[in-house]
Amino acid sequence: YDSLGRLTGVDDGHDHPLEFEYDQQDRLITEHQGWGTLRYRYDACGQLNRLRLPDGSKLDYHHAKGGALTAIDLNGARLTSHTFLAGREQHRQQGLLLSEYAYDEQGRLKAHAVGKHQHPLYRRDYAYSLNGNLDSIADTRHGQRSYQYDPLNRLIRVRHSRDQQPESYAHDPAGNLLMQDRPGPTIIKGNRLLMQGDRHFDYDAFGNLIRERRGTGQKLVTEYRY
Repeated sequence: YDSLGRLTGVDDGHDHPLEFEYDQQDRLITEHQGWGTLRYRYDACGQLNRLRLPDGSKLDYHHAKGGALTAIDLNGARLTSHTFLAGREQHRQQGLLLSEYAYDEQGRLKAHAVGKHQHPLYRRDYAYSLNGNLDSIADTRHGQRSYQYDPLNRLIRVRHSRDQQPESYAHDPAGNLLMQDRPGPTIIKGNRLLMQGDRHFDYDAFGNLIRERRGTGQKLVTEYRY
């Protein structure tokens, strides 16, 4: 991090480290990794209006006066078109594919449909319980999923309509996830997760996660520095 607390680099000891640069308005302007660099440009309102890819290609973002995204161009050719109403996307045109979105009176997504030449290809419907939890998802490709919660509104079971085994979840009194239909035990001490399945977690004296070990012999290690 730099003196302003902005992330300037990520290095996990493998592959190529990441480096970030910012402008005077604290906006990300470059992202470097190995041979490739992403370059970001913004308009006078601070909205992203161009992204230059490592191969030199350009993505241009167009916005309406209110700030809503209206279109994205790739090297001058229209890639997607968007229609927003009250901050919510209503339509998205991607080549010959048209995505349409519908919302309930509380602004929650209730339907997403994809069609081509007015011919429906795919649809997903969402239903919510009276206390606001996601109750079910009906998907024309993958069937229906139903969600069950405990009295504290924590997810405890997911059922699938296409004869798949249900997923089960359990929590301790502090709300920590204890079980997720995965082999191996789960150990929590001091309100910190120490082990789940084949994953082991190590912390420093301040409780920050510093290491995750997994795989055969715990040879796959991810380290975190602060």
